[in-house]
Amino acid sequence: MRMLQNICLLPNLHLLIEGGLLDQTVEVYELSKEAGSLSEPIHVIQTEARGLSAIDHTADKIYMGFHGAMNDVRGMIQVYDKEYQFLSKIYVGEESCSFSDLTLVRENNFLVTNHMTNDGLNLISTIDLEGETVESIEPPFG
Repeated sequence: MRMLQNICLLPNLHLLIEGGLLDQTVEVYELSKEAGSLSEPIHVIQTEARGLSAIDHTADKIYMGFHGAMNDVRGMIQVYDKEYQFLSKIYVGEESCSFSDLTLVRENNFLVTNHMTNDGLNLISTIDLEGETVESIEPPFG
């Protein structure tokens, strides 16, 4: 039995579930009213990343926050289209991090994240999706 870290239900009734830390995949399942359980995934996204911890989406893109990858420890956001094809990768910091929130704001032009570093430092980052630039600050409330 695997532990579910984060799941996301998209408007098309597709459920995204991380395949496992060592698999470095996200599985896509289709929900139906008739089915009482999940069948085989309809698609498997090869992410080459581990630790899926937050997801948000627009009408045409899916944003997934990962702790890092097997060959790169930096926390990252991966961007996919609605057909689950990889579009881009944005590194959030120089170390692994766990996202507790990932929210699109300002007409989906910016992504705001709350994440914690390995050292226990809580950070808020704003990502300009057009320029793929990242600004991080410590929350003022501690």
